[in-house]
Amino acid sequence: MRKKRRGFRKAGVVAVSLLLLWATGCATVRGPEPMTAQQTDALKARLGKIGVVAARYVPKAEIQVPAKGAGQGAAKGAAVGAMAPLEMLKGGASGCNSLGCALLPAIAVMLMPVGAVVGTVGGAITADSAEAVNERETKINDAMTSLRMQEAMRDRFSARVVDMKTFDVSTIQDAGPAMEGQNADYRQMKSTGIDTVNEIIVQKLTLKGEGKVRPDLALHLAVKARVVSAAENAELYAKDYTCASNKDKFEAWAEQNARKFQDEIDRCYNDIAMQVVKDVYVNDTLLR
Repeated sequence: MRKKRRGFRKAGVVAVSLLLLWATGCATVRGPEPMTAQQTDALKARLGKIGVVAARYVPKAEIQVPAKGAGQGAAKGAAVGAMAPLEMLKGGASGCNSLGCALLPAIAVMLMPVGAVVGTVGGAITADSAEAVNERETKINDAMTSLRMQEAMRDRFSARVVDMKTFDVSTIQDAGPAMEGQNADYRQMKSTGIDTVNEIIVQKLTLKGEGKVRPDLALHLAVKARVVSAAENAELYAKDYTCASNKDKFEAWAEQNARKFQDEIDRCYNDIAMQVVKDVYVNDTLLR
């Protein structure tokens, strides 16, 4: 009996030791930390002269437009209303095993025409006029055309790096990828004195949300940052960044010549620029 107890004690000691070793190993895994002055100097020497580039193509854009007039409102409302019983079924039938619960899918299907009728009426009533929606859509599209998102995002980022007064940075025109999904070849830049290329690519802009007739819309901006060695055209760093706004109605996004739309994109430029600067030029990410 004593031998068994000793065996259990030894097993317990081994288990605790293994647990401590595992915990110690996990503790050594740390996230990026701000660089010391010496580390900053080392990164500055490694990167040399940095060229900041943008893509040469227009990023994807998806704008969810509300129903235009009573006709579209009725159609979209009917679709939403018809699916409402099925959506309610998903939320209320889980964990229910009675005979009545077994009949719920059939009941939901039977109620779909009723939901469609209710949705049709509601959609027709709540939809804004086609003229009003078209005018708002035009304002947002005009604002988006004038934004020059690739160049604006690049310049905002470049300005933040310049403000650090640490790294040798310049903006390079017409040098980034010409097509979506394409990685540009930067080896020819070495002859112009550029040692490292920092890409800032706006990938996608969306204004989408929940609802069909008068949806609540949120703006999302997706940006990819890459650091590439010009000599070998080798990728040193790559990360996707996103920024999102609060939700609002289409009319709020469009009023005052789409001022809210432009302001939120500008805020996203700044937020993403600051995050990329922190990841690449403040933390020790590239020295790992």
